[in-house]
Amino acid sequence: MNLIAHSMLLWLLILVAMFGNGVLRVGVLQPRLGEEAARQVACLSGIAIVLGLSRLLVPRLGRRTGPELVGVGAIWLALTLAFEFGFGRYVSG
Repeated sequence: MNLIAHSMLLWLLILVAMFGNGVLRVGVLQPRLGEEAARQVACLSGIAIVLGLSRLLVPRLGRRTGPELVGVGAIWLALTLAFEFGFGRYVSG
């Protein structure tokens, strides 16, 4: 599998984990802590999820150069922005 396809697949795993973080925020944290505090806790847990999964998943890309890893980060950024804007426009209105 080439680097672009592999990095996109790994990004999908991060997306699933972050979606779970959002479900946890709305279903568990928000009723107990209120909206403001739940958003803050979910933000911190989201950062931990992305960092933790990145630490676990990036080595699966194999031995890569610095520019290649910057490219993976750019792909992840582009996919995240496309998802956020697409979801906001077409799902959330």
